[in-house]
Amino acid sequence: MGERWYVHVGENVSSVLTRFAAVMANLLVVSLMWDEHYAIPCTLGSALVVFGVGEALMWRCNTAGELSRAGVFTSAAVVWFVTALAGMLPFLTIAWTVAIDPAVLTIPPSVRDATLRAFRSPVNAWFESMSAITGSGLDHDPLRK
Repeated sequence: MGERWYVHVGENVSSVLTRFAAVMANLLVVSLMWDEHYAIPCTLGSALVVFGVGEALMWRCNTAGELSRAGVFTSAAVVWFVTALAGMLPFLTIAWTVAIDPAVLTIPPSVRDATLRAFRSPVNAWFESMSAITGSGLDHDPLRK
């Protein structure tokens, strides 16, 4: 790999993170549709953090050079890993918001289940995020019983 391969990797990660933040922001529509207003601050905050990190990387790692084949593979691996880390932010923040139960947010009792409690663990949140991003958690055979 080249002498400054990490700059190219950072540029690729920044590009993906800024776009992924827009995808995360679309969850606001889902929260509004399902009257899950307690999730709005967490979702918006997560999207802003991811966008900010992406913009900071873009500003720091802006280059027009070519990336070697090894750099492309490295970029792909780092992008998957970092995107899954970014995707775990809404899981963590919503689970902890429900656990803290701030008075300013109306949190219905129906959302205090074991699934949401599991997302308080960063490992569980990261696993679920990676599963969602890669599609590995999808059931491919709907007829299987």
